[in-house]
Amino acid sequence: MEKQTLLLFDAHLNAYNTLITEWGYSPGSVDGQIRLITRFGQWLENTSTTIYSVDEVVVQRFLRCQKRAGYERRGDAAALCRFLQMLRERGATQRPQKPTLSPKQQLVANYRCYLLEERRLSQAAVVNYAPFIDRFLAARFRQTLLKLSQLRAPDVTSFVQQEVRKLCPGRAQLLVSALRSFLRYLQHRGKVTTDLAVCVPTVARWSFATLPKSLPAGDVQKGIRVGGPPFRLTLSMALT
Repeated sequence: MEKQTLLLFDAHLNAYNTLITEWGYSPGSVDGQIRLITRFGQWLENTSTTIYSVDEVVVQRFLRCQKRAGYERRGDAAALCRFLQMLRERGATQRPQKPTLSPKQQLVANYRCYLLEERRLSQAAVVNYAPFIDRFLAARFRQTLLKLSQLRAPDVTSFVQQEVRKLCPGRAQLLVSALRSFLRYLQHRGKVTTDLAVCVPTVARWSFATLPKSLPAGDVQKGIRVGGPPFRLTLSMALT
């Protein structure tokens, strides 16, 4: 980057420093984010990338380079997303053309943002969770409109039963973690009124054909209260 461009980047960096300090981030967090974005500026210079051309694709390229160099840190993706948003609000980089998302795609996109920005999960965790949620929604609403209020306990248990047959134990554990997280997110956002997360069966770490042979008694009772007779039937089929 030319000297004038470098000075401009420094001005954006200082503005971001002021912004996140006002938002109440701790001094340690502010320091870590500033170091990250300083490296981002150096990377832009080394790759001859202009500030105006910075977008989500450029950010992901930088994050992959960071990972290969051993600099990956939880919260990096969220920090760069905030910096990119600030650049756009200041008119320093182009605004993206918003694609038309389906209701399902928008829901998954909102969930990904929630994991990154509110739950502070790593980008890797989000990448692992999202495909399971895509498959769950596609399986439940394949031939109908997306109406989350129609979700019931048997929808959850039958999906898990079908999916775990295809997965190794490690991936099966990831599936149930992702599904519990998503169902809690729906309840937190008021999309569903019942706690469907308790209906997600626990998957043991040993080799299995379908589901584990036992569930904590508290989860069973709560699942029965939420799911009613269909959930009792599902449990009896899964645990016998």
